[in-house]
Amino acid sequence: MTAPDGSQVSMAALVDALRGALIERRDEQGIRRMVVPVDAGELLLMPAAGGRFVGTKIVSVAHGNPALGLPRIQGVYVLMDAATLTPVWQTDASWLTLLRTTAVSMLGVRKLLVARGAPLERAVIIGSGPQAAQHVQAIVELGLAGEVLLVGRNATAMEAFADRCQALCPTIVVRAASVADVASADLVVCCTSARTPLFDADLVDDSAIVVAIGSHRPDERELPTGLMSRAFLCLDGTSGLDTAGDLVLATAELDRPLTSCSLGDVVRGATAVRAHGPWVFKSVGESWQDLAVAAALAPL
Repeated sequence: MTAPDGSQVSMAALVDALRGALIERRDEQGIRRMVVPVDAGELLLMPAAGGRFVGTKIVSVAHGNPALGLPRIQGVYVLMDAATLTPVWQTDASWLTLLRTTAVSMLGVRKLLVARGAPLERAVIIGSGPQAAQHVQAIVELGLAGEVLLVGRNATAMEAFADRCQALCPTIVVRAASVADVASADLVVCCTSARTPLFDADLVDDSAIVVAIGSHRPDERELPTGLMSRAFLCLDGTSGLDTAGDLVLATAELDRPLTSCSLGDVVRGATAVRAHGPWVFKSVGESWQDLAVAAALAPL
């Protein structure tokens, strides 16, 4: 994977950095993100502290920017020395978020794979944006599957997207597919802005791992309640999960809380992963993850 400066980024190293942060219980030191309304939209602040560094991600959401030909979301991440609070490195927030989200997904998949007890053969990725492309590359780099199927709403666009991903990942088969192929998937990764479930719960095999990263609003979800109710549910943390529609809507429809565990407890061995699936890993992103990945990326 290539950084904005042309250097190569190791996804394996980022996954190891996140695992190390969890071993050190950095997830328990996380600070809840702050949303500050301003005239043109809102600012999102995600500070974190732990180890040699502290840092914060500052993101602006300007709803009128697309009409001006500007990005709706922009931002920067600033890494600082923990002892002096001197800024030592900064990078584009969107790029950092892209890598962080993918690395968290890969760590979650790796931990759930231990319980699955069998390697992945076929991965289905739903979506066609940067996160989908990044997840394809990460799956290939880490050797997690021998075939990747790409699913989206526009068949022609997905064929072109699959061709681009195949060119980046020539060592495995990458092809466009349909949502029906979820039924044969060992791994399903949802990278969309969907407001309603992407597939029927019955399509997901009991041996499958499902990752959901796209829904962050309480009225939006990628996964159906039927899947959430029967799956072993692992969460990337606790901050912001009260706004994740996959959890909020399933809880309301079932009229009971969902049973879940945190990725930190799984990594530290405090929670045993259920031996039978399906397994769902739900990620919303936390500030300690940004800090761990930024510290691993910074050339310091």
